[in-house]
Amino acid sequence: MDQQITPPTMLPTMYLRSPGVMVWSLSLNGTEVPVTPGLAAYLVQDVTVGNVLISVEVRGRLRSKYGYLSRRYRLKVNCREYIMFRNDSDVIGFALHCVPKFY
Repeated sequence: MDQQITPPTMLPTMYLRSPGVMVWSLSLNGTEVPVTPGLAAYLVQDVTVGNVLISVEVRGRLRSKYGYLSRRYRLKVNCREYIMFRNDSDVIGFALHCVPKFY
């Protein structure tokens, strides 16, 4: 069942020198986006069991510059995330599969 469970979030503008890696640590919070009763029941059941499988989508724009040459790309990344709840304060999450697309 595909439905948005978090509000859209803007990432800050960043600069990355080549070669380099950038890691974003985001917080998922679904209090502002209503979900259907059916999805709410599935989420409650998943949290009760102690784990949930969600899909995270990131969309944005990239600009690369090398000397006087500049290019712009659109970016779309889909990640399947598996989140385990050990208790109210201990949550573990990891990506199962991420697919980046540039266009």
